[in-house]
Amino acid sequence: MVVQDPKVDGGFRPSKEALTDDADLDPMSTYCASMVRELGLDASSVLGARSGNWAVFELAVGYLRNDEEQVVTHDPIEPATEPCDPAHTVVIGEKLKSRRERMAIRGRLVHRRSV
Repeated sequence: MVVQDPKVDGGFRPSKEALTDDADLDPMSTYCASMVRELGLDASSVLGARSGNWAVFELAVGYLRNDEEQVVTHDPIEPATEPCDPAHTVVIGEKLKSRRERMAIRGRLVHRRSV
């Protein structure tokens, strides 16, 4: 869920649809970058075995908490099936269209895989 946007650094940003809660109303699923690094992994590890055109974007936790009124909580996936699962985090809070648009613009591209 990547879109081209010449107005942002790197020319790509996440789509608004990438910044939603799951269809079953589970909170938005993410990985904590500092925890990923503590595991000895990098941003590309977050993609795991996914094939196709995927990207990893970063949003600062402080920004999510302070500016977008989201609760960011460490929620490791157990049992872990991917190396990054211990760094799994959820972002809880209302994500109206305007909020998702702001978050999409603030997302910083850190890794992009294309086919």
